[in-house]
Amino acid sequence: MAEERDSIVIERVIHASIERVFDAFITPEDLVRWHHAGDGWQTPYAEVDAQVGGRLKIGYANPVGKVEFEFIAIYEEVTRPSRLAYRMQLGELISADDRLVTVDFTTVEGGATQVRIEFDIEHLNSRDLQQAGWNEHLVNLDSYIDSLQIG
Repeated sequence: MAEERDSIVIERVIHASIERVFDAFITPEDLVRWHHAGDGWQTPYAEVDAQVGGRLKIGYANPVGKVEFEFIAIYEEVTRPSRLAYRMQLGELISADDRLVTVDFTTVEGGATQVRIEFDIEHLNSRDLQQAGWNEHLVNLDSYIDSLQIG
């Protein structure tokens, strides 16, 4: 029997093809446009080696542009265009961090994409704060993808 995860699930429908939404998760130029929480946070850089054992590295800057921390993860699964899985390696920020994140992409009615993120929680911040922050990422992704289709 599989061990139950202490995790949070976030889901959102993005009105774009599964390939485009998947690419937004592995393309540095896309990640810097949407991969951050609210309240003025920014993503000044992203580096991606989207293969098993490859590294994902994203810098997060506060509202005045000062880099506060780096999000670093190691990919465990890259199955285009349906699934990504990686383990976070935040090191000094959260000691003994090795939390699993899975991102599943499913085509839904009208050619849109259902994104389902499940991530193991950490115990430095509240569950509500973590859920709100990760949800804000998907809100930003939705807005970003919409802006590409309008422009």
